[in-house]
Amino acid sequence: MLDLGQLRKQIKEMLKEKVENKSLFLEKLKQAWVEFSKWEKDWEKIKNKVEEAKTSWLLAKLFEPFHTKVIAPERPKELTLIATDGSQIFPDYHEISSCYLINTGYIILHYGTGEKPLMASEAVLYYRDRDLYEQFNGRRISVNPSIVSARRGLLEIEKLTSLLLNNKERKDILGLVDGTLILWTLEGSAPDFKDKILQTFLKNMDSLKEANIPIAAYISRPRTNDVINTLRVGLCPQLKVNCDKCPYKDDLFLPCSPIEGITDALLFNGILKEKERSPLFESTSNILSQYGEHKVLFFYIHTGQEIGRVEIPLWMGEEKKLLDLTHSVVYDQVKKGGGYPVALSEAHEKAVIRGPDRELFYKMISDSLIEEKIPLKMSAKKASKEIVRI
Repeated sequence: MLDLGQLRKQIKEMLKEKVENKSLFLEKLKQAWVEFSKWEKDWEKIKNKVEEAKTSWLLAKLFEPFHTKVIAPERPKELTLIATDGSQIFPDYHEISSCYLINTGYIILHYGTGEKPLMASEAVLYYRDRDLYEQFNGRRISVNPSIVSARRGLLEIEKLTSLLLNNKERKDILGLVDGTLILWTLEGSAPDFKDKILQTFLKNMDSLKEANIPIAAYISRPRTNDVINTLRVGLCPQLKVNCDKCPYKDDLFLPCSPIEGITDALLFNGILKEKERSPLFESTSNILSQYGEHKVLFFYIHTGQEIGRVEIPLWMGEEKKLLDLTHSVVYDQVKKGGGYPVALSEAHEKAVIRGPDRELFYKMISDSLIEEKIPLKMSAKKASKEIVRI
């Protein structure tokens, strides 16, 4: 139980610090806009400097000039848009049965054709030994939330790819997922598990590239600062940036610190107008070194409600038609959704597993075990909670 008296003083201190830091924050933001403008004409210089830089932070490599600002084209009158999203019930070893569930929701929208949308979800129960354990560096370990999340993300991509390929004869078509195309969580995973997930993911990307079907990921309210980090490289007086050998470490303020703490979204909120997108950038996440031609490019878009981040595979950035299609569709979807792509909202609604659903799921298992006259097994911890609830 919370002691609200203890928290009240801390909350007041927090608000005081926020007020004091606001003016400093605004100065940093203004400086970031100045730095961005400074490199608009001399963008190739900072591009080369970033290419050679060695930093501990993620950088945004320039795929287009810094001064690039593109207004969203009109969306095609006839369009097929397919979106997927996923949800899960993580394995709970205190429950009556060791298992977990992944639910993938999807929607197929046909604009301009008069066809009705198709919305559905597919639930998969994982309970076999091979589902509940993974080999990590030769060791057999129980699956954890990170492993389940990786599998869920893979199922989203696999389902989306399948639906897109089934509609590949459509003139204009786009696949959309929530979040990112960068498998960040795999960077710290064991090689055998990482390779298994990554190879399946890339196989799906290969299929989409071969069919020339575009796919994009949308990130709402992004907290990333890759472009800001690129500007910080530009602030460094060193010709070749190497943060491990920084000669300014003992100084009170680093030369790159004046814009530290600003996000890319805040930067582009003062640069882009509604409907406009930023230049294309290439992410430098470590995992992307294994993506090949599917390395991830991204741009920021002013939707009117927020600055969103859109990620696409490298091969899409090299084809203007696919890039323009993605730009126009994402903007149109956000407007239709009142601030968030409507297709992703609908896919989420089909996928989401709420509290009552989870309780019903375990009740179904319990009832089925009783019907089959299989003894129920529940941990002492779970049993004690049930007693308290009663």
